[in-house]
Amino acid sequence: MSDGSETVVPVTDLMWETALRIRQWYEMDGNAVGGALHIVTDDNNVETDHIRWCVDNFDGPDTYREPMLAITDALLTMPLVERWAVTTKLSTIYRAPIERPESVTCNIDPSEIEAWEADDAPSGVAPFSHDEAAGRFPAGTDPRDAIRETMGVFMERTDGTNAMPWWLRSPLRWWHAGPSGMKRGDVLLPPSVTGRVPLLNVTDRNSVYVTTGRPEALMYASHLIASDDSRWPSLYEVSSSDEPIEDDTQPGSTTSFRVPKATIRRVESPSRRELSEVMAQIMQYTERRLADSVIEAAERTARLAAEDG
Repeated sequence: MSDGSETVVPVTDLMWETALRIRQWYEMDGNAVGGALHIVTDDNNVETDHIRWCVDNFDGPDTYREPMLAITDALLTMPLVERWAVTTKLSTIYRAPIERPESVTCNIDPSEIEAWEADDAPSGVAPFSHDEAAGRFPAGTDPRDAIRETMGVFMERTDGTNAMPWWLRSPLRWWHAGPSGMKRGDVLLPPSVTGRVPLLNVTDRNSVYVTTGRPEALMYASHLIASDDSRWPSLYEVSSSDEPIEDDTQPGSTTSFRVPKATIRRVESPSRRELSEVMAQIMQYTERRLADSVIEAAERTARLAAEDG
């Protein structure tokens, strides 16, 4: 698209309804970066081939198919410039007040729109494919997968390992439990910056603690309720541009890590039932540990008495 000209796009009812559906889609579990529609709603590839590729390659649960199709079907009825306005302008309005604008301004040269539309005729070829197999990767290979595999081979040839950089490894979901009140886009900062007292007795006040396990995040959320703060917790799905390092409170953990800061991508409010179940499990574990320690103390006392006798 040209950087020199702009196009004013009037906002139709369908455009606004679709933008609202996209925002709801991002709030669904696992859709923090667009889920099955990532290349369309996050990368703004609004051409017909890309939208149809998402539909044809969808392999998620049935409960996600209907809301996805409501978005894609609507986008396919719109001209490209309206699709572009929906994904780049309307669906990104998150700060209150969320009000429908009369129009939005897109950085698109009006003289290029007709040619763009003409080029959008469905090709019958997947957007991530070539007419012929490209090297060792078959037609239809997602370039991100090719990059990961190629980087692994390159490192194996140069340093004897096949460990990829952390930013090319399989994506993980990261969670942080904290007091409610923060929003998507907010940045989680460490106690050394915020001045807040850490929830648990941690040694690193310059880091934000994150976990790849939602159940583990729920456990930390239950600690928040039991603390003096006594505020209802939220689970924050986050991302970070820094490489996570080992959790100093759980050496060797494969799920708990530290980062300098993290950006909130999605907010979840755990249910009362979930928190009650987690707290019950913690209490049962504590009671078992207490019972075991009492039994061990009694056995030790009995052994000593037997030895003295």
